[in-house]
Amino acid sequence: MVRRIGPVDLIARINRIRRENPALVLVDISMPNMDGYAVMEALRGDPATRSCPVIFITGHFAFTQRVQAFRSGARDYLTKPFTPETLLAKIARVLDNGQARSS
Repeated sequence: MVRRIGPVDLIARINRIRRENPALVLVDISMPNMDGYAVMEALRGDPATRSCPVIFITGHFAFTQRVQAFRSGARDYLTKPFTPETLLAKIARVLDNGQARSS
């Protein structure tokens, strides 16, 4: 099941991820009031969410953005626009590679 978290503050996002324990999180790099790197830093700084795999979604095509995403701990990176099939393939790859955290 896919759930979208709307524009809320960083603490609320992390608390929801901690509470729901998703198999994977999709994070847009550019969001109002914060960026995806702040979300990633918060996830990696919390033992309860540290191992949650993240795929960054972005309109940024710059190589430096891609490098920064992977250095921050992203398992994959998808640029907009993309097809639903591409997104599903990337999700399947991350989950099938055993990169999803154990429950």
